[in-house]
Amino acid sequence: SPNKHLLPHAPNGEVSLSYIIRLFQTLHESGEVQTDDTSFHLAIASLEELRAISLVLEDIDLPLPHRLTFCMAPVDVDSHNQRSALIQMARDFSLDGVVSLFKTVRVTTRVPTCPITLRDAEQRHAALELYLWLAQRFSDAFPDLKLAQDVAERSNRFIQSGLKLLTREQIVKRQHGGRRRRRGGGDRRLPESQGQGQAPDAGRHPRDSHRRRAPDAASVGRGSRDTALT
Repeated sequence: SPNKHLLPHAPNGEVSLSYIIRLFQTLHESGEVQTDDTSFHLAIASLEELRAISLVLEDIDLPLPHRLTFCMAPVDVDSHNQRSALIQMARDFSLDGVVSLFKTVRVTTRVPTCPITLRDAEQRHAALELYLWLAQRFSDAFPDLKLAQDVAERSNRFIQSGLKLLTREQIVKRQHGGRRRRRGGGDRRLPESQGQGQAPDAGRHPRDSHRRRAPDAASVGRGSRDTALT
């Protein structure tokens, strides 16, 4: 009977899968489990991720072999979208025995045009990949395998088109930024006559060169006397 494989949960005072994984990690860290097998050490390194997924699924009743399979699924539990999709799939698998694609995955329907929509499309595509991975292991419970493959291909085309669009926009922005810097920057050279040495009127307001200097009192007096003598 599948019920004999059900793993007791820690809240009931018994051990859970996450507890067993942590116990195994502790034994390895203490040196009580020793081996030179490289694959064994790689497996130990992946136990933390396995334990993180098992904690997410801890409240869902699954037979132990099925629970282990779900815990090995390619999912980032730090992503809200992927975590929610995993929980929904595991819950439907446990309660109904059938997992519908469109009930558990939000699909991308258009080309993303900004970094936010591109990131959202990538998260949705990751949920599609999760459905495909589980469908290859539980074909009876995940009946939409072919549909998921078609949707995943279309989703991938949308993402690739979005990447090209955003890359093109970035190139155009950089080009325009370079032109603005060239127009606004650069050395402003002085006229050649001023660049070689300071002109006699340097520092004088440009309008001063067109003004007639008013004669002083002494020159006015000399001019009057000269007129009288003549």
